[in-house]
Amino acid sequence: MLVSDDVPESFDARTAWPECESVINHVRDQSNCGSCWAHGTTEALNDRLCISTGGNFTTLLSVADTTACCNFVQCQSMGCNGGQVGSPWGWFKR
Repeated sequence: MLVSDDVPESFDARTAWPECESVINHVRDQSNCGSCWAHGTTEALNDRLCISTGGNFTTLLSVADTTACCNFVQCQSMGCNGGQVGSPWGWFKR
């Protein structure tokens, strides 16, 4: 059971994992493209890879690659015209 004392007053992933600050704190620009589904998943994977390797993986993954290559058949996505946030995870794994 979760009690309110278990929840911190604040949390900042950049300070929790300072070795990944450059990845976690990197702000990307989706411009005029409806690719929030690709941005959210690619950035989350990027953060998780950095954290799980203790900061040894800091290469920024390509959101454009996710947007363009994770096509409708594989990810139920339509590039800049929208997509499903849950779908790219299987594509990342493959």
